[in-house]
Amino acid sequence: MGAETMSRVNGTGTGGISALLARQIDVALSNRMPKDSELAKAPLLAVEYARAPFVVAVHGDLGITALTTRQLAGLYGEGAQTFPNGQRARPVLRLSEDTDTLLLKSFTPELAQAMDAAGRRRGMLVANTDGETADLLERTPGAFAGSTLALIESERRPLVALEIDGRRPNPQGLADGSYPHFKTQYLIVRPDATEHTRSFAAYVQSAEGRALLRASGRLPR
Repeated sequence: MGAETMSRVNGTGTGGISALLARQIDVALSNRMPKDSELAKAPLLAVEYARAPFVVAVHGDLGITALTTRQLAGLYGEGAQTFPNGQRARPVLRLSEDTDTLLLKSFTPELAQAMDAAGRRRGMLVANTDGETADLLERTPGAFAGSTLALIESERRPLVALEIDGRRPNPQGLADGSYPHFKTQYLIVRPDATEHTRSFAAYVQSAEGRALLRASGRLPR
């Protein structure tokens, strides 16, 4: 598994799959399975390699470590909303059909309703990708948004994954069912993948690869 193979791995989602189909990369890491329209172009092979706790994240300097879902819904309210410590709260929104949006809405109907209302207001912070979201959380005082523990830990972001309703987001919580929110992560290759690419895919699922996944905030599958 050489440096060339590693440099041709990309994620996540539509961009990675499109690059894989265009033979610009050898492996795509995605939060979703390939669509039928993508499989029509090539019979891509996908395997679920991990689940990443889906979290509500804030900057570590904010001084917030936990919220209830009721408090979280309130932070999407109109006007100047504040965290329990009095700091100004600013939600970062994603597109309405984005995976992060749908996952957050699944927390509670009250939260979904509050997010829908926030999405109709002007002047809201909006991000299009996981990376853009994390960047906004880093540079915008009081910003909060959905993210994954894997992104925070693997990229060493100065962010905190909040406990929600007393549930701590970590791989063990996914394993024992105490934390129910996660993103499924897939490794996708072309059917004519090279030997190096297949070796990389096998390594991800090996004992050493699984240990690295756990260390980066994921639950290996």
